[in-house]
Parts: sequence; C-alpha cells; structure tokens
Amino acid sequence: VDPMAIKQKERQAETVQELVDDYIEKYAKRNIVRWQEQRRKFNKDVLPRIGARKAKDITKADVLDIVDRVLDRNAKVEANHVLKAIKRLYNWAIERGLLETNPCWGIKKPHKELPKDRVLTAAEIKKVWDACESEMHDAWSGTKKDKVKVKTIIQLYLTTAQRGAEIKKAEWTEIDLDNKLWTVPKEKMKNRQPHIVPLNGMSLKLLRELKMMTGQDRFCFPSPYVADANINNFQKAIERVRERSGVSFSAHDLRRSVASHMTSMGVPRLVVDKLLAHVCGGIGAVYDHHNYSFEKSKALSLWNERLKLILNGKMDFSDEQYKTEWQRVSGLRALK
Repeated sequence: VDPMAIKQKERQAETVQELVDDYIEKYAKRNIVRWQEQRRKFNKDVLPRIGARKAKDITKADVLDIVDRVLDRNAKVEANHVLKAIKRLYNWAIERGLLETNPCWGIKKPHKELPKDRVLTAAEIKKVWDACESEMHDAWSGTKKDKVKVKTIIQLYLTTAQRGAEIKKAEWTEIDLDNKLWTVPKEKMKNRQPHIVPLNGMSLKLLRELKMMTGQDRFCFPSPYVADANINNFQKAIERVRERSGVSFSAHDLRRSVASHMTSMGVPRLVVDKLLAHVCGGIGAVYDHHNYSFEKSKALSLWNERLKLILNGKMDFSDEQYKTEWQRVSGLRALK
C-alpha cells in the first residue's frame, strides 16, 4: 500500500459542491425540465451545510440534519423535495461509479402529502381576477411594466390552464398571435412532448397588451434583474393578490379550477387532459396520435365564454345548459 497515493486520491475526491455542479451540468440540464429548482434547493439548503465536505463522507445523520432544518421553518413539502433532490444526486453518482452508497437510503419522507383538491368557485375566480387588475391601479414598488407582467402570469393561468413553468418561460417566438396559437417546445414540457395551446379571446387580449411592454425582449416575461432570463419567482405577487381578494389559493389551484369548471360544462375529461398536457396511459396512448387541436380550441373558447360571464357578475350556471353548449360549439357528442 502506498500511503502517499491514498492521500492523493483523498485530496482528489469530489466535494458535495463539485458533485452537485457535475450533476447539474451532465444530468439535470439534459433530463429535468425544472432543473433550476433543483439548483435552488441545493444552493439554499444543502451546500451551505455540507458543500465543502467530501461527498463520500456524508452520513444519514447529515441528511437528516438538513431535512430537519427545513422542517424547522415549517416548510414541510419543501423538506420532501430537498430529500428527493439529495437522493437523486447520490443515485446519479452511484450510476456513474463515483460513489458506492447513498446516505438517503432508509430515510422516509418527513411529511405525508395529501392530494390537493382546492377548486375556486366562480365568485372566487372573479375576486382573484379583479385583484390582479387592481395591481395596475394601486401603488406598490415596481414599474408599470412589472405590474403588467405579474398580473398577466396569474391571469394566463385562468385563461389557458397551463403550468406556471411554461407560462413564465414563454418566448415571443413561440407565440403566434395571428393564428392564435402558442407552441411550447418539448424541452420546456414536463412530459418532454411539444404542446400546442390554442389562444382564446381573453388570452389574446392579455398577450397583445403584454407585447407592447415586452415585445422587444426574448421572453414574454423577462426578469427585471437578470439579462436574457425570464421571471422565475412571483410568489410576492401571489401573496398580494391573496390579500387583496381575500381568497386563499395557490397558483396551481387556478389551473385545477379551470380544468374542473371545464368538465362541469361537459367538456370530456380526455380533452381536458390533452389541454393540460397530461400523459395518458393505456392502449390509447399507443394507438391514438390525434393532436386534439380542434377539441382543445373549442374547449378554451367555451371556457372563454363562461369566464367572461363570471367576470361580469354571473355566478350560477346550469350544468345541463353547458353540456348542451359543449356539443354545439364542438360539433361533437359529449362523452358520458
């Protein structure tokens, strides 16, 4: 045994910081749509604690200490996500032959997450929309351009039912206002498939207003702080809208609410799933390669009609009336 060779090997062994950097560049950026979120979790909760230490020396106790510190600030779901990120990091290192063991093995999720079922009522949707509009008239720090951006992100949740990640990262080259289409490239999609979103009347109005503000930029929602980057976090805007509207909601609740209101109008669940870009399993996924553009367009047009009625003060709707309406606008028989 050469003791000097052993010491040299020890000095060259990767630190957690170096391992994270390699993981982000060689794996996360290529395979994880929201890799920036992974990087943020490492930078905030992992690297300040163990970044300078050798990755092979990290123990289960070290991981539990990190998770417990996240729990101490009452971020229960975030603690699950941090644990998952560390586990994925070490699994990747083991696959690459860089490490032999994963210190996360045997550690259970610190928090049991329940399925979320929050759906906003018609009255709540109106309150949220009106609170977004009040961003333009009330005084708060930020330019008019910033106000338009944050209110439009929230309102596009309600008009398109798309994920926040796709909305925030939208580029003007993806938006065809003349043909009323938004084409999301597969690199930005959670399911790694390109996604076409028909733009209804309210979505077009929002985007045309926005283009007057940010049309010269690459991104529809450019960051006010980082050049050639999109807005990444608009949580403060959500909190302001919650306070103004008096409605408790998360951004994803808006997407779920649109989907639920659509199915209540008779829009077939399969069409809603295609609009939400959900992966449909089973034999249909193998044989059905129809793009559902026509059906998605009709569904969003019908939702556009209802949303306008809601914003004009109508709160009560007959399900039977709208099931008949879906058949009329789609030219199809509503699925039982």
